Amino acid sequence: HGDDGAAVAAGDHFVVATNKGNITIKFRADKAPQHVVYMKKLIASKRYDGKCFYRSEKNFVLQGGLRSSAGRVETSGLSSPPLEYALPNRRGFVNMARWDAPDSAGGDWCILLKDSPHLDRTGTTGY
Repeated sequence: HGDDGAAVAAGDHFVVATNKGNITIKFRADKAPQHVVYMKKLIASKRYDGKCFYRSEKNFVLQGGLRSSAGRVETSGLSSPPLEYALPNRRGFVNMARWDAPDSAGGDWCILLKDSPHLDRTGTTGY
């Protein structure tokens, strides 16, 4: 927890500056083009600046997005991008956090800390 610096998009990746160091994340426009556009819009509008990682579950996920360390939650101001499922949910991958509905992404995202096939879209569940 704690306020993070900023997110900056640069070509095919973005960098999240935190008080523990930088995290560089590669965009996969070849697999999720609408999500890349969505994330770049949020980054360009500085929606992630001053936000924090607010959820950490050992051996599962580190989640951040549109929440401040004081707990204030912002909205993206954008329509949720459609579900673009083309990659399995493996350790080190980043995905948009969603509720049970496939169209519920709001700007939060997570880094998977281990392979998480239960999140894979394999039928009627998993996003």
